[in-house]
Amino acid sequence: LWAWGMLAASVPVLAAFVFSQHRANRAGQDPLVELALFRNPVFSVGLVLAFCFYCDSAFFLTYGIYLQSGLGWSALIAGAAVFPFGAGSILGPLCSSAIVRRIGNHVLTAGFAALAFGFAATAAASLRIVPGGLFYAGLVIAGVGHGLVLPNVVRIVIGEIAPDKAGLAGSIVTSMLQIGSAFGATAIGGLFFSAAARGANAAHYAQAYRDSIAVVAILFAVCIVIAALMSGWSRRRR
Repeated sequence: LWAWGMLAASVPVLAAFVFSQHRANRAGQDPLVELALFRNPVFSVGLVLAFCFYCDSAFFLTYGIYLQSGLGWSALIAGAAVFPFGAGSILGPLCSSAIVRRIGNHVLTAGFAALAFGFAATAAASLRIVPGGLFYAGLVIAGVGHGLVLPNVVRIVIGEIAPDKAGLAGSIVTSMLQIGSAFGATAIGGLFFSAAARGANAAHYAQAYRDSIAVVAILFAVCIVIAALMSGWSRRRR
């Protein structure tokens, strides 16, 4: 009950915060958040992408529980099973500059496509209950997408802002990433726990993982379209 109460209270609290920032700006003071930044469509849409991007925190929560509670793996083995994603996350930034030179800001489109495809592959592979080659290949692809999106979404969003406001813009982007992370772990993670509560065997945990990660994959599929549109706006503004 308290969670729903806090969620309901967040709406008027947000409205009060926005009003206070607007009033501070009109009074010639230095607001915590410069609301004029949101008039830039690339900045605003980029924040939406940053929020959605870090919703993949649901993966880090659900994957470990699926392996340990569902399959009975030890913490060490379950941790090692994240390595393919980590390897992809290292490979992504290493390839980022070359990809940007070829397709520009559509690197975000490519990154979200890799995330959507990779996580969808792990969801499909979880039908076999125990992760196999397809599952881990999906993790590598998703990791590459993660490594492409993270540095570039920050670069593109901040690049739209005047240098004297770059620090403020960067803090807003960072805050949006953390809010997205919290939302992904709670909302999408809640879906996982609801599905897992139907039973305590491996099949139920695999189904719970599949349901939750499918939501993440669909979210990133939507982000592919948004990122493509944002990249077009960014080119026209230049």
